[in-house]
Amino acid sequence: MANRIVVVVCSVVLALCAWAAAPGADLAAGFADPPSWGRPRVFWWWLQTTLSKPELTRGLEEMKRQGIGGALLWDGGSGPSAYGSEMLPLPPGPRVMSPEWREMVRHAVAEADRLGIELSLNMGTGPNCGGPWITLEHAAKMLAWSETTIEGPRRFSGELPSAANAKRWASVPGLERVVARFSKQPVSLYREIAVLAGGPDHRWVDISARMDKNGRLEWDVPAGTWTVLRFGYVVTPQKLTYGSPGGNRDHGMFVDHYSADAVDFQVRSFVEPMLRDAGEHAGRSLKYFHCDSWEIDSATWTPGLLDEFRTRRGYDPLLYLPALAGKTVVNEDVSERFRHDVRRTLADCLNDHHYARLLERCHQLGIGFHSESGGPHLFPVDSLSALARNDFPMGEFWIKAATHRTTEDTRLFIKPSASAAHLFGKRYAAMEALTSEGPQWEEDPRELKPIADRGFVEGANRLVLHTFTHSPDAAGKPGYEYLAGTHFNPNVTWWGQARAWTDYLARCQYLLTEGQFVADVLFFNGEQIPNYVERKKVYPDLGFGYDYDVANAEVVLTRLAVKDGLITLPDGMRYRVLALPRQGPISVEVLRKMAELVRDGATLVGPPPTKSVGLRNYEANDHAVRELAAAMWGSAEGVHRYGKGRIVWGKPLREVLRSDNLPPDFTFTGAGTNPEIDFIHRRIGSADVYFVSNQCDRQEEIRATLRVAAKNPELWDPATGQRREQVVFESQPEATTLPLRLPPYGSVFVVFRGAPRQDHLLTAPPEVEPRAGRNALECLVWKAGRYELNRASGGVVRVNVPNVPEPVEITGPWTVAFPKGWGAPESAAFPKLISWTENAEPGIRYFSGTAVYRTRFHLDRKLIGRHLELDLGRVRNLAEVKLNGRSLGVIWKEPWRVEIGQAVRAGENSLEIAVTNLWPNRLIGDAAQPAEKRFTHTNVNKFKADWPLRESGLMGPVRVVAAVVKPIK
Repeated sequence: MANRIVVVVCSVVLALCAWAAAPGADLAAGFADPPSWGRPRVFWWWLQTTLSKPELTRGLEEMKRQGIGGALLWDGGSGPSAYGSEMLPLPPGPRVMSPEWREMVRHAVAEADRLGIELSLNMGTGPNCGGPWITLEHAAKMLAWSETTIEGPRRFSGELPSAANAKRWASVPGLERVVARFSKQPVSLYREIAVLAGGPDHRWVDISARMDKNGRLEWDVPAGTWTVLRFGYVVTPQKLTYGSPGGNRDHGMFVDHYSADAVDFQVRSFVEPMLRDAGEHAGRSLKYFHCDSWEIDSATWTPGLLDEFRTRRGYDPLLYLPALAGKTVVNEDVSERFRHDVRRTLADCLNDHHYARLLERCHQLGIGFHSESGGPHLFPVDSLSALARNDFPMGEFWIKAATHRTTEDTRLFIKPSASAAHLFGKRYAAMEALTSEGPQWEEDPRELKPIADRGFVEGANRLVLHTFTHSPDAAGKPGYEYLAGTHFNPNVTWWGQARAWTDYLARCQYLLTEGQFVADVLFFNGEQIPNYVERKKVYPDLGFGYDYDVANAEVVLTRLAVKDGLITLPDGMRYRVLALPRQGPISVEVLRKMAELVRDGATLVGPPPTKSVGLRNYEANDHAVRELAAAMWGSAEGVHRYGKGRIVWGKPLREVLRSDNLPPDFTFTGAGTNPEIDFIHRRIGSADVYFVSNQCDRQEEIRATLRVAAKNPELWDPATGQRREQVVFESQPEATTLPLRLPPYGSVFVVFRGAPRQDHLLTAPPEVEPRAGRNALECLVWKAGRYELNRASGGVVRVNVPNVPEPVEITGPWTVAFPKGWGAPESAAFPKLISWTENAEPGIRYFSGTAVYRTRFHLDRKLIGRHLELDLGRVRNLAEVKLNGRSLGVIWKEPWRVEIGQAVRAGENSLEIAVTNLWPNRLIGDAAQPAEKRFTHTNVNKFKADWPLRESGLMGPVRVVAAVVKPIK
């Protein structure tokens, strides 16, 4: 056994480090067919339903078929009825950790190995570590207290109210709601901490020795009004949420995240048995264990916290505990400094005893570990440090919805993991992606694309789509689902066409994991706890076009150095400036390190600090901060030299960068009103790669300027995998300007590599599309006219196109084939193209699924040899095109076009278009029917019979459009 563990450990270490050698020498090959590590992952939800080996195998095979590279196996419940969806009860399946359940996991791990799918396994039955095996000793705990007012002087003899039945407090601003939620719930464990008394001078004394084990206090009360606080801690009444039947039925508890002993107990209870079950597949298909985002409202204490505090903060916290009950100790400044120290200690324990401990224990056992350790919920965390304690950091982002997380600040948690990956040398910034609560089967790839692209421009490069739910065949369609998540499994209507979507994501992820992120600014995020990184924003003093990362104290103290005037990291990241966006408290240690960086040549931008953090020696530390700041910043705003570097104060950050002759990395002109265009830049060897995203539902024609010079630009389309040279561009000494046509929600990679071609053009009108032909430049002309194109070498190219063929509309009639068993006729004639919802036949009006349109059309021989495209007009929601028996692929977004030159022929042509809509129409139709007459079966009860139907099918017009191909001489 020992030898096997050594072998597995070595294999895991090699696997986890393999990415260091992975960057492809041929980017184009990887882009065309992304490797499995670059493909998207899914949350694989095992709801509390019957599991069978054949159905688990089929689920994994479907993942493989549709281009999924890995799955996070999570056993859980379907969730509560909420956000407009009633979640009906499900039949119970095998209990977590039962022999039947473990056999199913063993089978899944073996089958994943056979198929080359990488698995992670959620470390319990709910969002955080925990389960029915957690004992009271190892369960999450919270601080509690009771309060008694006594007038002195007198002898007090009486029983103090137990803290077990009194207030319980969370040491994080904004979480006071947990008091109301849990204060009246019974507890199953209570332990005393101390009894403290405070008088009018806000100073407190320990009178614990005057209370007996029954809670009776005997005390000679001095004169005045005294507040007596009886402190203790209790096991939090909160149970696991969204857990499996075993977790909910047995009232599984959360593990104590601040205790290494409790974490080790979780590993012994769950991780080690599952690794033994995995056998030879551990470290191969079973690659990681996972812990999800913080879902514990009230965990604020651990039995060893006072000792941890004394060791880490250097003073005894006992007499300051009243500050945690909202009381004043000495004065409010002292009280708040102490609260900071408590939050800091909790954050340190969370990092060291939970995330770092899980990472260490998993590695010892030959397996990897990842978690959503940086948020998004409010808790005492230093998010960047917590995210660093993973093999790769993981965040989350949600789709746009009117029901839950309705603002960008509450649904986008991408930048923390991206910055952690950049700052701590991690290849992947993973995301629980496209989560929702409210929508049910209401999203298609077109709608999801701009949200995924938002993730990419903020730095995400490994999406774990939430969620792929296991639903047994007996559940019917659309089957069993979890309350939350964008449903993505073989039961969605468009699963047969999903490969086009996953290929898009894979091509984006592949390029965005290669090389290194390019940024100019490193923001210091302060030392407050909680310490969160906000979503990517355009900061007023920086403006658009410069990108950035966000650092915390750990990064400053342990990772930063200066080389050639640039702030550098051991893994190669570089920044022009370190910026202090706010005038917050700072530790003496961090300020001294900043002084060292500036002395070595760094540029620091921002106002001087005036105050230290924490309580220990705070008066001396405040003085030290002010003294060092005066030496570094000087006495007035401006540019202050300090050693080899400088400090800039009172000057906008953008102005600092521009004065250093550093223009923005990306700018554009020509867009419409209030454009939403964003970018991210990576450097891959000698190549520069920009991902540019249009976040608006309208086409944008822009001229983009990118801070790359003396390289040839190419446009790589992640939706199709096609690559072409951008032959229209203008070279400047430090940048390149080029036109970009971005359709609604469009995106493109601009790849700079190799020397620029000498025969390129400077400008071209929008009706003309210059491109590189086999031997020379040529152009597609879409509209008749006389055009002038400017050469970079000088001179003008004149292109005269007197005629461009008119579009050929394919009017039908159309024969539409519907699948059997779903209420629609097997075949229907459509004299013209209309939405299915306008059809008089109820089976068509309420149809959900894929229907195949067929027709024949004639094409004049004169058009052969032109550049021809098939324009589908309006489609809801996806379409797969076959022309003369040849598949032309799946079209799922604007422009609804596909090139047909290789498949079309003169004379008669056979056209077939398979169009897929979404589930709501059939669910709305079924809502008016009794259960025995419904076509759909699901545990989600949401759609009502009187709801409006969604436009569906092929509305057209369908046309063949032509462009004239002209050489550029």
